Amino acid sequence: MGKYFQLRASSLRLQAATTQPITATLLHAQIFEAMSISAVASLRPVRGQCLRHATTGLLSVQVKSPAATVHLRAVVALRPQQIRHQSTSQTPQDKDSAQGKPQITFRQFAGRALGVSLRNLVVALSPRGIRQSYRENPGVTTLNVLLLLFTFVFSAVAIRAYINTFYNSQFSRYPEPVANTLRRAIYYTNIKPDPELALRYYKKAMEQCAEVGLDPFSDEVLGIRIQVAFWLEKINSHKAAIDVLESVLGDCRKWIDVMEQSAKDGKVDNQGHYVGDAQKTAAVAAASGDKTDQADDAAAPPEPSETLWRKRERLLSKAISTSVKLGELYSDEHVLNPDKSHEHLVWAVETSLKEFRRRKIDGPKPGEEKWLSPEELGGSMESLGRDYERRDQFQLAIPLFFQALRLCESPCHRAVIMNNLAAAFSQQPLYATGTMEPSEGLKELLDASMPTTRKECLEAGLNWAQNAYVHAKDVKGDDRTPECDEACAVALCNWGDIAAMLGKTELARKKYEQCIEMSGKMQFPEGVKQAQQGLARLTMEIAVALLYAIIIETTSTLSTMIALSSNTANLWIFYRFFFQKLDPLIMLWSGYVNLRNGSFSSSLFFNSSSSSQHRDAFVLEQMFALMTTVAAMTAMLLHYTDDIKVWRMIQVVLLIWNFKSTSSGHSLHHVAKG
Repeated sequence: MGKYFQLRASSLRLQAATTQPITATLLHAQIFEAMSISAVASLRPVRGQCLRHATTGLLSVQVKSPAATVHLRAVVALRPQQIRHQSTSQTPQDKDSAQGKPQITFRQFAGRALGVSLRNLVVALSPRGIRQSYRENPGVTTLNVLLLLFTFVFSAVAIRAYINTFYNSQFSRYPEPVANTLRRAIYYTNIKPDPELALRYYKKAMEQCAEVGLDPFSDEVLGIRIQVAFWLEKINSHKAAIDVLESVLGDCRKWIDVMEQSAKDGKVDNQGHYVGDAQKTAAVAAASGDKTDQADDAAAPPEPSETLWRKRERLLSKAISTSVKLGELYSDEHVLNPDKSHEHLVWAVETSLKEFRRRKIDGPKPGEEKWLSPEELGGSMESLGRDYERRDQFQLAIPLFFQALRLCESPCHRAVIMNNLAAAFSQQPLYATGTMEPSEGLKELLDASMPTTRKECLEAGLNWAQNAYVHAKDVKGDDRTPECDEACAVALCNWGDIAAMLGKTELARKKYEQCIEMSGKMQFPEGVKQAQQGLARLTMEIAVALLYAIIIETTSTLSTMIALSSNTANLWIFYRFFFQKLDPLIMLWSGYVNLRNGSFSSSLFFNSSSSSQHRDAFVLEQMFALMTTVAAMTAMLLHYTDDIKVWRMIQVVLLIWNFKSTSSGHSLHHVAKG
C-alpha cells in the first residue's frame, strides 16, 4: 500500500496470555506499500452489573500478513456517559423558565386525539384500507361495513325525525324563547311523557307569549291552548280538556260579538279597520314610506296588516271547529252530557250556514277569504247527524247525512256515511212520537223527501248498504285506506240486518257469513262480533216462529188428550205421538230457550266447528228440558185422572230433572199441583 496507517491509543493496556495488563502511551504501526498486510480491529464493552453501564471494553486487533499473523488484545477504559440528575433546588431563573413552558389543555388533547382518530378512520375507510382489511379478514370486514352502513342510515333517520319534531315550521313561527319552551313541552308530551313538567312548560310558554307581546287571538297563541286541550284528552283528563276548549270558544265568541257590534255602530271603516286606527296606520305608513325611499328604493313594501273582517273570519272558523270538538267530548263515554253535546253541534252547524247566507247576500268583506272548506262543513253536519242518531231522531239525522255525503271528498269516508244512512233508514219508525222540532237554521236542510212506509224505509236502507259495499270495494290505489276495508265489513253486516228485517233469511245469512270471513281476514273483531250476533238473532227469530207453531200444535194435542183422558191407553198413544212429532224441533226450541236465558255462548250454538260430543250433550240436555216442560203440562191435566202410576212416573221425571238442574246451576220452574 502507498500510504501507511497509524494506530494510536491513549492509556493502552496490553493483555498477554496471563491477562496481565501492559500499558503503553503510544503504538506506531507502519505498513509500507511493498508489504501485503491486513488488519482487523474490534472493541466490545465488558458486561457490567445490573442497572450500571460498562466502564471497560476489550479491544482486539488482528494483523495478518502472508508470512505471519499477530493478535493484540487490550482492556481499555470507556468514557462514562454524561447524565445529570438534579440534586439542588431550582434557581428563580429556572422557575421562570419552567413556568414559561406551554402546558397542553384537555381540550387540546381531546382535539389532537380526535384528529388522530379521524385520520385513522379515513385511512381505514379508504378503498386501499378496505381492500387490505378484506384480504386479511373478509368476514369481519364485511360485518363492519354493514354495521357502519346501518349506523349511518339510523343516524340520518334519527336526525331527520329530531329536526321534523323540534325544528319544523310550527316552531319557527314563535320567538326563540317561546319556541325553546314549547320544544321542552313537546318532549315531555310525546317523547318522555311527564304530565307535570309538560303542563309547567305549556304555562311558561303562554306567559312568554304575553311577555313578548303576541296577540292572544293569533293562531300561534290559540294553537298552544288547543294543543294543551288535545294533550289533556290524550291523558284521559276530559274535564280539564273541556274547560280549556270552553275558554277558547268563549274568548273567540266574545271578540266576534264586540267586533260585530262595532261594525254596526260605524266604528269600522271600508278597509276593515277601526276608524282611529286607520288614520294612525296611514300616518305611520307615510312616514315609513319616506324613510324607505330615502334609504333604499329597492326595499320591499311592508306586509298589509290583518283586517278586522279577516280576523273575525279566522276566529269564527276556529270557534266552529272548537264547538264541534266540544260536542264530541261531551258525548264521550267519560263525560256523557248529551244536552251540552247537542247544543254545541247545533250552534256549529247553524253558525256555518248563517255565515254562508251572509256572504251570499252581502258579499265578502275587506280581507275575507274563502269560508269553510267542504270537508269542514260536512264534518260538522255529520257530527250533528250522529248526535241525532244517538237521540233516536232519525228523521233529523238522515238529511244531515245526505248533506255530509254531498260535501265529502274522501271516497272511503263516503262509504262510512252511506253506512250511517243505511242504519238510520233501517231504524226509522213510521210514526215518530215526541220528536223535537229542528231549529230555524236547520229547517232548510230537512226538506229531503222521506219514505212514508216501513217497507220503503227498509228498502232504502238496503240500497244504501249495498251502495256502501260497492263504493268501498271499488276504491283502488293510494285512495284506499283501512277505513275502506272496515266500511266493507260494516256494509255487509248492515245488509244482513236489513235483509233479515225484510224477511230475506237466506240473503241475510249469506251476508253475515261474508262479513265474518272478511272481518277475520283483516283482523276486525268488532265486525266478527256483530255478524255473529246477527246470525244468533236470525236463528232465534226462526226458533220463535217455530215455537209459535209448537204452542198451537201442543194446545190442539192437549185438547185431544183431555177429551181422551178417561182412557189411559189412548193417552199414552197420544203422548208418544206428541214427542215423535216434536223431535225435529227440539234443537231449535233449545236454542231459543238458551238465547232467552243467556245460559250459553252463541258461538257454541251456531259454530259449525263445535265438537260432536258437545253438540250431543247439548241436544240431550235440551231434550230433558223439553220433556220436563211437556211432562209438567201433562201432570196438570192428569190431576183430573185417577191413574196413579202415570202420575208417579211423571213425578220421578221431574225429580230427576230437578237434581240435574241443581247440579248444573240451572233453575227449574216448579209446577205445583192444584
